[in-house]
This record gives sequence, structure tokens and C-alpha cells, in this order.
Amino acid sequence: MLELLTSLGMPQKNAEVYLFIAANGPVQVRTLTNGMPIGKQQAYGRIRKLRKKGVVIALSTRPVVLSAVSFDQAIDILSKHKHESVQTLEDNREKILSKWQSITTDKP
Repeated sequence: MLELLTSLGMPQKNAEVYLFIAANGPVQVRTLTNGMPIGKQQAYGRIRKLRKKGVVIALSTRPVVLSAVSFDQAIDILSKHKHESVQTLEDNREKILSKWQSITTDKP
């Protein structure tokens, strides 16, 4: 599962956090930091990125409780992001190549 998530562009440490939350959730950040070799500050940074991707949800409670979307939803979300990145690259291909050409032809 870790390999699939990373192949879809999720950094390995973020994938490990997602999988921990998915397997043990809903969890508090304290449970996450006690159950994984990760500090509180790193955990919050990874959680922020996972929330931004849409694969982790923070419930409005005190303390914050984290929940992961289902694995199939995560795959769908990550696949969509990957597809959009590829589409953007393809859409900008000519502009990128033109810029590269101008850089390489301007050399003395």
C-alpha cells in the first residue's frame, strides 16, 4: 500500500502517516506521535499536507481528532491529482520547450 501511495506522488513519510491514521483512526495527534517515530511539529506539517490533498480530515474537536478517507477514495484523489499534473505539463509542453530552447541558444 505504501508503494502505491508513493507511486501516485505522495511522499513516503506522508503516506506512512496516512496509513497509520487509516489503520488506527480516528486518532488524536498524540496517538500518532506516540505510535510513530515522528515529532509533534513534523506530525502537524504532514497532517496539513494530507488535509490539503483531501485524504485526511481533522474533526472540529478539542483535542483535534484525525480521520482518513477510505483507501479507495485516497487512490481516486491521488490519481486525479497526478492526472492533473500530467495534463498541466502536457498543456505547457510547448512553452517549456520554447523557454528551454531560448536558454540553450543564448549561450556564448
